Amino acid sequence: MCLGKDGGNGPLIYRYGKAVGSEEMMQQVSPAYEIPSYTWYPETEFLYMSNKNGFFVATKGGIEQRKP
Repeated sequence: MCLGKDGGNGPLIYRYGKAVGSEEMMQQVSPAYEIPSYTWYPETEFLYMSNKNGFFVATKGGIEQRKP
């Protein structure tokens, strides 16, 4: 069974496999896949960061609109 190849969503399959404790799912995705240390979404200005110890932070960017 090859889940993450041929157009599958490898990162999603890996995260789901990790969440449900399925070593098989995590191994069937690309062995070179590693969770990125940060993810930036420019449309919403959300930033998600994590480190190797499992510490996770989510932040919201933006500029406060002040009236003159």
